[in-house]
Amino acid sequence: MLSNIRLKDNSDYIYLSSVIKSKEKQLLSDGDFIEMLEQDFSKFFSILVEKGYHLHDEKEKISFEKLYDWEIWHLYHLIEELSNISGLGHLKPLFYLQNECVNLKLIGKRLLFGQNEANQISVDDLNDLPLTSYTIHSKSEILSFFKDFLVSTDFLEKYLHDEIFYEVAKDLIKPTKESGKENLSGSKLDILIDQFYFSYVNKIVQRCDSEFLIFFYDIFSALTNIKNILRLFFEKKQYFDFEPFYIESSYITREICKTLFETKFEKVSSILIDIENPLSSQISEIISTVLKDKDLSMVEKWIDDVMTDILKENMRTAFFNFENLIAFKWAKEIELKNIKIIYIGKKNNLPREMIEKLIRKSYVS
Repeated sequence: MLSNIRLKDNSDYIYLSSVIKSKEKQLLSDGDFIEMLEQDFSKFFSILVEKGYHLHDEKEKISFEKLYDWEIWHLYHLIEELSNISGLGHLKPLFYLQNECVNLKLIGKRLLFGQNEANQISVDDLNDLPLTSYTIHSKSEILSFFKDFLVSTDFLEKYLHDEIFYEVAKDLIKPTKESGKENLSGSKLDILIDQFYFSYVNKIVQRCDSEFLIFFYDIFSALTNIKNILRLFFEKKQYFDFEPFYIESSYITREICKTLFETKFEKVSSILIDIENPLSSQISEIISTVLKDKDLSMVEKWIDDVMTDILKENMRTAFFNFENLIAFKWAKEIELKNIKIIYIGKKNNLPREMIEKLIRKSYVS
């Protein structure tokens, strides 16, 4: 449905693929998440144990935070091990850069738009932010990077020898050169970092000669453009506000973005019908739903579900490919996201339908 790409087998990845295929059997299904929703909250950890999770501690002492951190540690330990064995060090940004971008957004907004003077903010002042440790740069390095952005006149030159920071620096300078840093908002910073992420990742997938990953990230870029268009539209921005932040995609072009803005998202289906986009109907549906409900919160779930469907369709029957590791990382993180949604929802006695609405599709049936 979404692509006709056939992945090529490569004997270099027999061990990697064998490990990943065995791990996939342990992933939770959609039915497992429904079962967790139906059970009493007091049985939450017991159910996880039944599903194959290890608590690593006595049940009375365990916390969700500990369990979550252990699972994330195991995931990235596996990625590191299989990447090293299979000679995939050059693909490291594909595994760590998304986390890096989350930290860039959170720390950047704290410095640029927080209540305190930026030069007074220390690493300890970031402890309340939901940062991750599994990144390329430490939070201290990211903090210093944004402080330099605010005060340094040779900001770009300072990071010439750090490819990732250099590319982020270029993306930060470009839109603020004319309009000034004071016109940078939290939304625009988020979109700038999205723009950097896809630009950098696309360079990597072009070099690794994976037709599937090129397709995957092209679709991901298109859906992120839709998310960012809607976000700025809700903030009553115009196309010229969005245009500098457009993310290159062959599925959602600049012209389409401009037309969506100019028509205020009316007749979306007719705008998309003339393009060869395998997701035209889904895009039309999510835009219609968001505008009707005036609720952006479901866009992230929609993107997760579409990307999971693409991976499921193309990867579940694929063997002996390094792409299997990328698919498994995505699948495991979606699983942990669902467990977190259910845990927080049930702990706070939220209505079942509200929790269920947020649960993502599973990678397994």
